[in-house]
Amino acid sequence: MTPKQLLHLVFVALAALVTVPAIGAPNKDAATLKKIDEAVNVHYIAAEFNKAESLLINAIKACGTKACSGEVIAKAYVYVGIIRGNGKNDLAGARQAFENAQAADPNVTLDATLVTPAVLAEFNKVMGKEGESSTAKPETAEAVAAPVGNEGEAEVTLESDASEEAPQGGLQCKPATGLEVQTARPIPIQCERMEGVVRGELHYKAVGAEEYTAMLMKFNSSNATLQAAVPCDALPKKGTLSVYVIAQNENKEMVATFGTAEAPIQYTIVDKTKEAPPRYPGEPAPGRCKDVLEEAKGGAGPGQACTMDHLCRKDHYCNEGICQKTPTCDTNEDCESDHCVDGLCKMKQVFEAKAKVSRWMVGINIAQDLWISSSAKNVCGGTNASNGDFNCYNAGSSRINVSSDPAVTNNIPMADTSGNVKTTLVPATTRILASLDYALSPAMTIGTRLGMALNGGPPTIHYDNGRPSQNKDFFLAHLELRGSYWFTPLDQPGIHPYLGLSLGLAEVDAKVPVTAWYVPAAGATCTGKQGNFCPRKLDAWRKMGKSFAGLNFGWLLKAGGHHNFVLNVNLNYMLPSSGIVLEPSLGYLFGF
Repeated sequence: MTPKQLLHLVFVALAALVTVPAIGAPNKDAATLKKIDEAVNVHYIAAEFNKAESLLINAIKACGTKACSGEVIAKAYVYVGIIRGNGKNDLAGARQAFENAQAADPNVTLDATLVTPAVLAEFNKVMGKEGESSTAKPETAEAVAAPVGNEGEAEVTLESDASEEAPQGGLQCKPATGLEVQTARPIPIQCERMEGVVRGELHYKAVGAEEYTAMLMKFNSSNATLQAAVPCDALPKKGTLSVYVIAQNENKEMVATFGTAEAPIQYTIVDKTKEAPPRYPGEPAPGRCKDVLEEAKGGAGPGQACTMDHLCRKDHYCNEGICQKTPTCDTNEDCESDHCVDGLCKMKQVFEAKAKVSRWMVGINIAQDLWISSSAKNVCGGTNASNGDFNCYNAGSSRINVSSDPAVTNNIPMADTSGNVKTTLVPATTRILASLDYALSPAMTIGTRLGMALNGGPPTIHYDNGRPSQNKDFFLAHLELRGSYWFTPLDQPGIHPYLGLSLGLAEVDAKVPVTAWYVPAAGATCTGKQGNFCPRKLDAWRKMGKSFAGLNFGWLLKAGGHHNFVLNVNLNYMLPSSGIVLEPSLGYLFGF
């Protein structure tokens, strides 16, 4: 059990006190209560005592003399005292804060079950109630519900060892083992009067958790009962909840137990049940926590572990592998990151150590080449039908034809308007590529893509004294080296944009249908004749490569576990037969 998880549970009662605005309060009461909530439930439970105290002091200063009610100012000072006394072991500072609280509101109160006996004694001295509600000696400085030691190295002594030598069993508590309880419904647990018992600890193992979490039970001196409720956050889904209770005397010695860590009391957590929900005697049963039901669908709750694959719920963030509530803010100055968005600080996500980037990613990709053509005229004219950049074949054909018939031959001069190409995107070759990438760091990768191209064009036409022949077949292979920089590091969740450089070997063939014109043979006729010219339908092939260099950019989406999807775009400049090619691709990557 970690200190952060323990403090969250102990102070869950405080959250209810600080988040309800006073009716009719001055203008800054609501804002001040939000700051108190953040100080207690974000910074204090993270053992960030100086930050929590500073936030409260600044909130009090912002109230001035009239902007906040005395009740709210007193409440803020009480929590300053709790932080100083419980968290920093500064009893003199705690007393000073309690004196300020009493001056703001003479009726201010403090829940005795949430502080150490020494801190409670200081509060009672200030309030003129010395000796009341304290069952432990004031000089005892052991933490009941608070961290001790240096900030950032908090330890908690609330947890007891259920296996120590002491009487076990004998404590009568309700509800009994085996009860069915709905998800997201608190479980009130009450233990009956037992001689010598003045203190109790409730230990519960949340559904899906591996360790027990402890919380201090409230002791009702009027009937000597112990009460505590397992919170909604422990019951977000179906499963088994394990609990045990340790009853202690005024010296914190074990008197009896209700279950043990080895043989706990267990409740079955279900979505629906016909059994009556548990409740305290004489009180209505608590309702289900709708926010937990909704938030449970979106990720881990406060105090729960978070990873790249198991994110925190809405309005929470992952801090060193544990979900915490996102701090509220009014301005950028309220945030460590100096970035306030919609009333919440933009926090840096820090995942637990095991949530590391996949060093290797292997994938399969489908790419489509798009040639960015520029306008050109007479691409099939002249004796050399390729005209330097294009290879012109009869429409639908991949064979050259040497004939005396100007309607089909490849070596008869054509008119100057023999095939015009416009500026456009022309679909070209399609590629199937296997990829392998290695992460040098979460923000830098190198890799390769290997594969083959489909839909290549016919061989290159070569002219020797005007006589055409085919001499170079389409280059099928694709060989590519690439390096990328990731703007969102790969050890973070979500969508990861990147930019990189690439170079390799490939050929891109693009076909443009064109109309050419020729002078027909004497006595020949044709359809669509204009003046002395007849039309010919040709396929003008633009053949580019066999090497390239360019930019690559895109977005990778983590789909959970080892699975990723990537949308990549290459912008390649082909050489030595030059051309600019846009190559989008869609791929699946498996990380390990």
